[in-house]
Amino acid sequence: MNPGEVHACNPIANQAWSYQMLYVDTAWLAQLQGESGLSVNQDFHCFQPRLSQDATLYHGLLRLVAACHDPVITTLGKQEAAGAFFAQLHSRLQTIAPCVAEQHQRLQRAAEYIEDQYASDLRLEDICAASSLSASYLIRAFRQRYHMTPHEYLLDRRIRRGKTLLRDGLPIAQVAQDLGFADQAHFQRTFKRLVAATPGQYCRDAG
Repeated sequence: MNPGEVHACNPIANQAWSYQMLYVDTAWLAQLQGESGLSVNQDFHCFQPRLSQDATLYHGLLRLVAACHDPVITTLGKQEAAGAFFAQLHSRLQTIAPCVAEQHQRLQRAAEYIEDQYASDLRLEDICAASSLSASYLIRAFRQRYHMTPHEYLLDRRIRRGKTLLRDGLPIAQVAQDLGFADQAHFQRTFKRLVAATPGQYCRDAG
């Protein structure tokens, strides 16, 4: 996943969770990209594919994860393993052109603006002004990148925040008000649609 991309993980067919995940420092990765020959005039070149079934990369990732967990391998050895794997990643996965990356950065600004202002009555022109994008491009490109419209993204952010507030013990009515919903009924309908449970059921399960 490129930095800032919305994503979720779910087990397949109710199986147990099973995955390997690494959080990579963006500045370090950008430096590595520069050393690999990509332009150093931007901080990070996003990767084009969202999914790779490259067996070589998969086995390389497994080796890197194993190296990170191996107490015998020194810090230097782990650094070398990480550098080798991500250099290979750059050589096998296509990165996005700088002009496209700039548009992605503007889309990310739009997403960050929504996250910061999630409790406000946002208007499309507000998001456009924050991201320097036209309304038509914003709606089309935002959905393509985040798999949801700006409005759907706003509701998702509100519900995510609402789950935290409910776990903290705040009353449902207060949570609905703090999140910017018109009323409690609207909050409950949206919560149930996105979480597959009512706020009350979620509170009982979380407790």
